[in-house]
Amino acid sequence: MPKENKKTKQTKKKLKVIASIQARLGSTRLPGKVLKKIAGKTMIERIFERLKTCKELDAVVLAIPDNKENAPLAEQAKKAGIPYFRGSEKDLIERHYKTAKHFGADALVRITADCPLAEPDIVNALVGIFRRHPDKFDFLTNNQVNSFPHGLEIEIFPIKTLERLDREVKNPLHREWLSCYIFEQPKKFRIYNLKSKRDLSRERWTVDYPEDLKLVREIFKALGGRDRIFHMDEVVSFLKNNPQAAAINAIRKEKAGESGGVRSVEYYKLKK
Repeated sequence: MPKENKKTKQTKKKLKVIASIQARLGSTRLPGKVLKKIAGKTMIERIFERLKTCKELDAVVLAIPDNKENAPLAEQAKKAGIPYFRGSEKDLIERHYKTAKHFGADALVRITADCPLAEPDIVNALVGIFRRHPDKFDFLTNNQVNSFPHGLEIEIFPIKTLERLDREVKNPLHREWLSCYIFEQPKKFRIYNLKSKRDLSRERWTVDYPEDLKLVREIFKALGGRDRIFHMDEVVSFLKNNPQAAAINAIRKEKAGESGGVRSVEYYKLKK
């Protein structure tokens, strides 16, 4: 009798997804902000700790400029045990593309280093969608339509999208503000946008000014004892019950950006 043909089971390759914390020291509004201390640890360390709890991430790394001015960030990464890659300061397409390639990633989650309240639950939700539909979207975010607090923005770039951006984008402004190119041409990209169950877009939890840093320190003091990982709903409740804390950076609250998820006033000034 002929031997029975055995079908070999093909297992799908597990996609490697990394979070890339984008950091530099050249802030003009709050110099050296990413190394400022929050409850005894630097802002970068706080973001790293929060992202390390994400079950959907395979690694959390730091993407920093390759120049003398930003050498202290490399030293901080070594001290804190954070893997890092050094690339172009202004060309963020190049920096993140090379970061993804250096760590062998199939997709890169971009988190900016001025967001110490980066939310693990949002990261897990978006990366989970990417893992289930790896060929369906070119870009995944929670910021095309603003509904989450400013400071919880997440952007996922599949490696093919980073390759495409590196190939297509010539304008230096768009190479520095990489997601703006996508937001301004939504018909050219398959975008998935995660919306919050309630509109929290007027909340400001990013750190650009001294008032922002003071607010975040108050939040960690109240909720982050013994390095506890707290979540978005807890922050919302804390601010609701402590209006004096919520008022700390109220003067810095700005309207959402003019085009999709582009919130930065600085971007529009440069664009003009």
